[in-house]
Amino acid sequence: MYQLHILINSVFNCVNTIKMRKNYQLLEKRRRFVQEYVCENHHKQMKSVVTELSERLFVTERTIYRILNEEPYIEKV
Repeated sequence: MYQLHILINSVFNCVNTIKMRKNYQLLEKRRRFVQEYVCENHHKQMKSVVTELSERLFVTERTIYRILNEEPYIEKV
């Protein structure tokens, strides 16, 4: 019985780790998209770019600004 309990816990831990990793990857992908979009539309006003992103990604403008403030923009070389 105890071994079964340990096995079940290890499976749940593995599944949770995979979910966390996938969640992190999705957040990174969204962050990169936001940064690239801002770089590509640098000729527009920031307010309009943030509004467009907010509508495209279904997140609040505050979330977009938070993403932009977390890391520096990606510079295309």
